[in-house]
Amino acid sequence: MKLNDYFWGSLSLFAQVVEGNNGNLFSVSVCRNDDDETMLEIFSEHSITESVLKELVSYIRKVFCWCRPKYICVWPAPASPQAQQLLLLPGARAVDSLLGSQAPLLDVSNTLKADISVQPFEFEKDWPWYEQEYNQFLTENPAMASIVPISDKEELSESIEAGLCSMAFYKGQPLGMVMGEASEELGFDGLLVSDIFIAKQFRGQGLASPMQRLYYQLHEANFEFFFGYINAANKPSFNNALKQGRSLLRQELNLPAQLFI
Repeated sequence: MKLNDYFWGSLSLFAQVVEGNNGNLFSVSVCRNDDDETMLEIFSEHSITESVLKELVSYIRKVFCWCRPKYICVWPAPASPQAQQLLLLPGARAVDSLLGSQAPLLDVSNTLKADISVQPFEFEKDWPWYEQEYNQFLTENPAMASIVPISDKEELSESIEAGLCSMAFYKGQPLGMVMGEASEELGFDGLLVSDIFIAKQFRGQGLASPMQRLYYQLHEANFEFFFGYINAANKPSFNNALKQGRSLLRQELNLPAQLFI
């Protein structure tokens, strides 16, 4: 459908491919974010600017006239001029971030090997510690509940069964855990790191990096790509991923819909 070809029969609950007046194609759908807020999500291989969004949204809202979006969700190239300009809009925020690295570029050096050790996560023994520490973290940081929710038991069990969940210790004391799963995202034989957690008593001591690197060492021979999704609001985890050699590959931006309606 072209922007200037709108008709009432095009009303839809499903994703639509929209052709702009210049011939560029955009995939548009309605979705919900982690805070259960309605969004219009727009994908395209072409640059998405503020002016392009204003043109698109005025039309798209007619197609999806039944919804009242709070945000417009877009995925510009990380650090591109378009992304930087969109982030300057009032109320704009970076959200989901994909950070990854091919194995040869990943930093697996570790200067604290004598003090940090990792071993397979044992559900019966280690889950009570993990659950207690994580719930304490979320109680003290309620705003992070939707950003870094606790991993559920089924996910954890699957990671343990695949041999991809590790418990870390610092000088014999529980330090944290790292959980992953095999994934072929982006066409690579990859390891998706889905949970990294540090005990409260060890946060801010520079132990997260060596713990992760030991985990990478365990699996670097079996995977060619290491990556994970991190909310941009989770600055400690975001910055720590960069320290291990992972790069920002994809970035979700949420823009207030009222700017374009």
